Order: sequence, then C-alpha cells, then structure tokens
Amino acid sequence: MDPQIAEALPRIRAYMKRNNHRQKDVVLLTKVSQPQVSKVLAGARYRVTDDVLAIFQYAGIQSEPESTALRLPLPLSQSARQVLEDNPRAAALVARLVEAMLPILSNLPEPASAPKEDS
Repeated sequence: MDPQIAEALPRIRAYMKRNNHRQKDVVLLTKVSQPQVSKVLAGARYRVTDDVLAIFQYAGIQSEPESTALRLPLPLSQSARQVLEDNPRAAALVARLVEAMLPILSNLPEPASAPKEDS
C-alpha cells in the first residue's frame, strides 16, 4: 500500500466518525463509487488515484504531488472524468495533457485584433 494512503486511513476514519458519516455519505460528497470508497477504507488500494485524492480532499488531507500516481489538480481531473463518461484512465490522460500544456498556453502572445478593412 502507498505510504500516503496508509498514513491517511486513520485520519479519514476519524473525520468520518467526527462528522457521523458513513460510506454512503462519503460517496455522495466525493462522487466516488461505493465500491471504490469501500476499497480505500479497507486499505485495499495500493496507489494514489483520483478516487483516493477525492477522499483525501473530503477529509481535508493534503496529498504530496511527488508521491501521487496521477499528479493532477483534483478539479481538472474531475472535470475530465465528467466529459469522458467517468472513465478515470482517459480522464487522467486528458487532464495530464491539459496540465502539461498550461505553461505553453500561458506564454502565448495575446491575439492581435483583426486588421480593419478600408471601405
């Protein structure tokens, strides 16, 4: 199991207990499927994925980008999942592509206004 997940599990469970939440509450608040929530809480996930990051965010746990499998900002990843019909692998690839393009896109010059035609 990823050490980040192992360290987070007691904190996630404590957060759930403190807020009187059950797995179904975590599912509703994170939009992560019940089987995936169950796997994370049982310690049956071995790498940090978008689903794990969503549960971390739910519990207020900051993840370390160097150790995450996808290295994605969560909102971008979730948006890509919605567009790609909840396919986490495809969403991760699209989100990584967009994330990689951001520095290039931000350095592009502003488009010049269209030249005025003489009439």
